[in-house]
Amino acid sequence: MPELAQMSAAGDQQTTIEPTSGVLSSGDSPQTVGGGGGRGDVGMAPSRLTDSAMSEANRLVDAAIANAYTELKQDHGFKANEESGGVIIGQNGVKNIEWMTYEQFTVPLGTDKIREFVETWEYEPSWKYCIDFLEEISTEYDFRYRYQVRWSIPTRRKPIPRATARVFFTIVVSKIRPQHLPCEVYYMFETNSLVHRPGKSRFRQKWLSNIVENQCHVIADVQF
Repeated sequence: MPELAQMSAAGDQQTTIEPTSGVLSSGDSPQTVGGGGGRGDVGMAPSRLTDSAMSEANRLVDAAIANAYTELKQDHGFKANEESGGVIIGQNGVKNIEWMTYEQFTVPLGTDKIREFVETWEYEPSWKYCIDFLEEISTEYDFRYRYQVRWSIPTRRKPIPRATARVFFTIVVSKIRPQHLPCEVYYMFETNSLVHRPGKSRFRQKWLSNIVENQCHVIADVQF
């Protein structure tokens, strides 16, 4: 069975899809972070991948983090609920996972946890994804680790999809809170202004489909 190829986010390089495993492997990345497993793979994405959608997602997530710190200052003096989580299905029926603590965090482990979380989503097997680590940002109170999950639907007739849908993740590692507490995690879907927290909202496959469809409309309107 021939291999299927997917165009990487970097442009002219390709990402290979192994038909036997359904796993994307990032061939466009200068180094690999983490292992295979599940339906996704991971690569280290260079900082040049930054674009307007990513910048806007980062800005909104940073604003949400700033609001969270403001509330902690006002209500608890940076104290927090010290109960650690587990593999959870909340009262709202939304699935979540047990995220690593501040002291446990590493970039590869962050990748593995994002993959574990994404695997709780319900989506058709035709969707494939890969995970890229983007950058580390140091602020006064924390370190912020940015990742993106790139989704697409490759086919035999079109092994290189015309469009992809990205989900941007930020994992926050506090410098000031007890290091046994779990990391805070935020994520956003490309072109959407809503900041999500794991376990708070139910994933909808339509969110990915809408992003891909909108990109295809834009591509169709561009004349070369």
